[in-house]
Amino acid sequence: MTLLSIFRSEGHDVPKDVRTLLNTPKKYNIISVDPGSYIHLGIDFMFRSILSTYKNYFNNAEVMIELGLNIDGLPIAKASKSVFWPILLSIVNIPCMSKLVIPIGIYYSNKKKPHSIETSLIPFIDELQLILNDGIQIEKIHFYFALVQLICDAPAKAFILNVKGHNTYFGCNMCTEEGSYEGRMTYLGVNSSLRTDNSFSPLEHLPIDMVSTVTLDYTHVVCLGVVKKLIKFWVKGKKPNRIVQINLDDINSSIENVRQYIPSDFVRLPRPLVDFDYWKATEFCTFFLYTGPIVLKNKLKKSLYSHFMLLHHAIRLLISHNTCYLFNDKAKVLLTKFFIDYPIHYGAEFVNYNLHNLIHLPDCVKLLHGPLDKFSAFKFENFLQDIKKN
Repeated sequence: MTLLSIFRSEGHDVPKDVRTLLNTPKKYNIISVDPGSYIHLGIDFMFRSILSTYKNYFNNAEVMIELGLNIDGLPIAKASKSVFWPILLSIVNIPCMSKLVIPIGIYYSNKKKPHSIETSLIPFIDELQLILNDGIQIEKIHFYFALVQLICDAPAKAFILNVKGHNTYFGCNMCTEEGSYEGRMTYLGVNSSLRTDNSFSPLEHLPIDMVSTVTLDYTHVVCLGVVKKLIKFWVKGKKPNRIVQINLDDINSSIENVRQYIPSDFVRLPRPLVDFDYWKATEFCTFFLYTGPIVLKNKLKKSLYSHFMLLHHAIRLLISHNTCYLFNDKAKVLLTKFFIDYPIHYGAEFVNYNLHNLIHLPDCVKLLHGPLDKFSAFKFENFLQDIKKN
């Protein structure tokens, strides 16, 4: 029995179907976008019902809503070629709504991503321009909108912005650092000039500052990028960096013991280090912020442990509301030190895109978006997994 059925059995005048309650349209306009199709749910339609629900939260006649945008591809199943690319928006500056993720449109294909990002984004860009210019009026409140964050992993970001990929000579969207190629692309510089606001098609047509809006996110750069790579060196790497088996067994045992002390706030309990290939981003986050400094001490080579702690301390400073501004310069010094020492420990050939972007994270915090959690991809990734399950 559904909740609506229970209400109706108690004499309440409510619809039988939740689609009626939410005023879900019976028909959508499905657009052909080679080689798949696209359905546009609508920014106005999706936001109007949500803002109406929260309207009593606002006391002013005019309210500014800051938006975060995420666009990413997700396979339907491992054994299938089918893929969908949802366009997702979130509300950045309203605390009670900060965890909401709102789907605006979905591209689907049983082959691959859209041939043209320009074509696939036309309905979204057209409506977003109207919303950014005119806002939405709900009763006596006028909601204005500003797009302040574009949060994507590196391949999706390059595709959306129509710029070079992250493994090319000028793959960094934050600066003009030129990579070098010797079997793999590396980025060894730390002082390259920042990019200017141009050549970001098709989003460049929007009334936004592209340089500040296109941000980095530590979900992919740190958790799924740098930290995962470090653990791979320690578990599967060459002998100078690899943890000896007896110490690795002790680390896995310590991780097992610490599971009972993990608060319920954490979505996943820690798993053995040897299972890192199957870890989710939240597990890498838990490891390098909380359990790693404990279980690795006296088990990981001392020089490598000290190097790891540079990253740990820097990200802890940048993730906290209390310290991300106050000790921002200190975090940048720590990350720069981590970056410069990395090739000494692991080899210059492994100084990749994610490692290079560590030096830009403090600037994203200080100049643009606040603590790292405020512009991470975690909520979008969780939403995509929920869509996939359903």
